[in-house]
Amino acid sequence: MPDQVEHEFINTVNRHGYAFQFAVLQRTKQLFDERASPFRFEVSEFPVQIRGAHTRIDFILRKREGQLLLVAECKRANPALSNWCFVRAPFVRGNRTVERPMLDRLRRDRGEIFYVEKVTAALTELSYHLAFEVKSQAKGDSGGARATIEDAATQVCRGVNGLIEFYLRDVSLLKDINEIWFLPVVFTTAKLLVSEANLAETDISSGEIAFPEAKLSEADWLLYQYHLSPGIKHETCYRPTTADLGEALDREFVRTIAIVSPIGIKPFLAWASTLWAG
Repeated sequence: MPDQVEHEFINTVNRHGYAFQFAVLQRTKQLFDERASPFRFEVSEFPVQIRGAHTRIDFILRKREGQLLLVAECKRANPALSNWCFVRAPFVRGNRTVERPMLDRLRRDRGEIFYVEKVTAALTELSYHLAFEVKSQAKGDSGGARATIEDAATQVCRGVNGLIEFYLRDVSLLKDINEIWFLPVVFTTAKLLVSEANLAETDISSGEIAFPEAKLSEADWLLYQYHLSPGIKHETCYRPTTADLGEALDREFVRTIAIVSPIGIKPFLAWASTLWAG
């Protein structure tokens, strides 16, 4: 009986992802201690609320110099759906030809007045728009547990927006802080694969892309240009200020989520350290 209970305990802990979460934290701590990363551990399981829904952020890392926060969600992928595949959308908005990472920034203006705005980071070739979970040869988790890309993206965006609202409930707590940048990050056990296929060149008669054009290559980490719904945005800033739909899409809804595999943690943190020099 003890052996059976221990076996079920291990399976349950693994399925819920806590073991993976703290293994990721241990790796980030190791990199910080080795001075290979400027991001230090701040808190784990931090409670936030967004539009009446309660959730907890798995953990938050803060840049050693400055106010850049990495808001992390850890997802141990269902082994049966552990290939996470990404491809670019050839059309996002009519008057934009390049993709830049888009983050939220909380900024002080005129004393104790704070506002939230979208900011862009340096151009990168690692941005993708469409995400798919593809079957593997492995057996899936028992109990039907699934950690989907959409679930992870929604959860980490809730965390970021809930954290923004936490700060704005009492701006006097910010004291000498003039701005804070937020980058959502999903750490995952999934295998990350990307395709450089141009979906605009799809055979229009069949509606299908051919194999050579859809070739996949493995990525250590990437950036997912996620279109979040109004229902998971912070209420403090959702006030459309333009009738231009493309501008509204970028300003209000497109946010960049870093998707990071275990081997991508070090190179991702190196890239993230360049986002804000403050």
